[in-house]
Amino acid sequence: MEANRVSPALQDRLGHEAVAGLLALVDVEMSAWSERVLSTAAQRLDAAAQRYDVKLTAAMERHESIAAMGAARYEDKLAAAAERYDDKLAAAAERYDEKLAAVAQQNDAKLSSIVDRFDAKLSAVVERFDAKFDFAAERYERRLSEEISGLRVDVVREVHDVRVDIVKWSFLFWIGQVAVIAGLFSFFLRTTGH
Repeated sequence: MEANRVSPALQDRLGHEAVAGLLALVDVEMSAWSERVLSTAAQRLDAAAQRYDVKLTAAMERHESIAAMGAARYEDKLAAAAERYDDKLAAAAERYDEKLAAVAQQNDAKLSSIVDRFDAKLSAVVERFDAKFDFAAERYERRLSEEISGLRVDVVREVHDVRVDIVKWSFLFWIGQVAVIAGLFSFFLRTTGH
């Protein structure tokens, strides 16, 4: 089977591997079905052939027994009977071939209908899944947006707190430096006598 038997929309939704799997499944099922139909037809044809062979064999045995008694006139009747049985066998074979072709055509139509229904159901399932996935993605994006905005507020607070701490410690450092410089300056002034 070829991939072009599957609609492009279904191919896009399923992907190449799933389409190949689906087609392989359909091929296997169609092959198994064909084998079953052919096997059944062959069995029926063999049974009909055996029945006609039994009748032909019985007729031939009657012919031999009549011929053994010396009645040549039954040879024509036996030949006509054999010809009739051959004609019946050929007609039965033709009927079975026609029935087999009709059954194969019906089953091909049924299989095509099943594949179409499967495509429709699968498309519906994929659409439902897409809708649920879109809904879940929107919820996730909303939650993510809320979490990021909350994180942004926390980061701004933390930066603000760190700034205040830096200014406080810088102020303390500057006061300490001014005090040290003032102390050194007063020490130099005292030691130099001014």
